[in-house]
Amino acid sequence: MSNKAKTTRKTLQGTVTVTAIALISGCSFMPTYERPNAPVATQWPSNAMVSAADSTAGAASSTTVNWQDYFSDASLRQLIEAALANNRDLRVALLNIEQARAQLNPARS
Repeated sequence: MSNKAKTTRKTLQGTVTVTAIALISGCSFMPTYERPNAPVATQWPSNAMVSAADSTAGAASSTTVNWQDYFSDASLRQLIEAALANNRDLRVALLNIEQARAQLNPARS
């Protein structure tokens, strides 16, 4: 074989190889993605609609429950009391509330 024939053959092999790679890379063997169904209801239940009066009554009743009544473990109660007594952010928040109330009272009178 001559050099020209070898060069032509290598060029043809390279072209075929590149074409085959391009064709194969364009193919996807992955199945099409189907989004799974959400594990929640598609509609809001009709009996779940709560009137505004019911929602405010529920909110008021939830604020009257003391945390001491909610937690029954004595060691957990002691831990919560220690956390509340040593919480700097809570102290700052309470001081800010007192300051706001002090500014509000002269404005009301």
